[in-house]
This record gives sequence, C-alpha cells and structure tokens, in this order.
Amino acid sequence: YVTPTTRAGDALSTPTIWNQDIVSNVMALAEPARCTIRRTTGVQSISNNTWTLVTFNLEDKDTDSMWSSTAASKVIINTAGDFRVTFQACWASNGVGSRGIAICTSTAVNTNAEAKLVAGTTDAQIHGGNVSCEVSLTSTDVLTFQVFQTSGGALNMAADGSTTPCRATVR
Repeated sequence: YVTPTTRAGDALSTPTIWNQDIVSNVMALAEPARCTIRRTTGVQSISNNTWTLVTFNLEDKDTDSMWSSTAASKVIINTAGDFRVTFQACWASNGVGSRGIAICTSTAVNTNAEAKLVAGTTDAQIHGGNVSCEVSLTSTDVLTFQVFQTSGGALNMAADGSTTPCRATVR
C-alpha cells in the first residue's frame, strides 16, 4: 500500500502520481501480502519440555518478501494489515507425553493460536496438528512458529512428505 499524494485544490495528477496513488494500490489489492513456507528436508530434533522455533527451508509463495532463508524461523511483516495465519506440524510416532504448537507474534505466544495435544497410549498416537488465528499486524512485526513436546527425551519433528507436512501460511 502506498499513501496517496496530497494535492492542493484542483491540482492535476501527473502520470507518476497516478501510477503511485492508483496503480500501486490496485495492485496491492489484487495481490495482497502473503507467504507460504514449508520444511521439506530432514528432521528437526525437538528437546523435551522446551518450546522450540521451527526452521523452514522452502517458500511456495511470498508476495511481500516476508521470508528469507537467512532468517529461516521468522516471517517479517512488511505491509501492515489483517492476516490469517496457519501453522501445521508433525512429529515422529511416540505415545508418551504431550505435544504443543503455537504461532507467536514478536516472540510472544499468541494465546489464540496455541494448541496442546495429548499423546495417546494406543495406536492413535499424536502425529501432528494445526492452529490458526486472525491477527492485525504492523510492518516490522515478526511471526515465529514453535513446537513443544514432553516425551521424556528429544523427539523429531518430521519434514514435508509425511502425512502431515510442516507448513506455515500468512495471508
């Protein structure tokens, strides 16, 4: 979004101002800021009883330069607005303890987007889950995606290609 130029009285719009004020903003509406990222290779070991940042290695869509492989655990908001954020994660099979997944804004857990999953004691073990929220964000806000588990030891979080891929979407 580009803040429209203030013109005095009956001043005419130049082609440059027209492109800035009208075309840029129509394009922003047609292709709003959005980002979809995934973890597609390897596993990430999650320590017992510790919230851990998920690192991603592939972006499927990024219309506003929100994700970079050099800051692979963060989505940085460049254009303020209302966003729907979703996060999906999965773990290796393990019937002990609980699992948690959370969407965090500027390093604080968004309590509206946190889920605690209790592992089963039968074959219906917790393998994955997802959370989502709608949130107003300003430019430079940072989103992170975290997981938690209490199996008693380190537990791997699986990569994409499993039945429940690790993925985050901001739109």
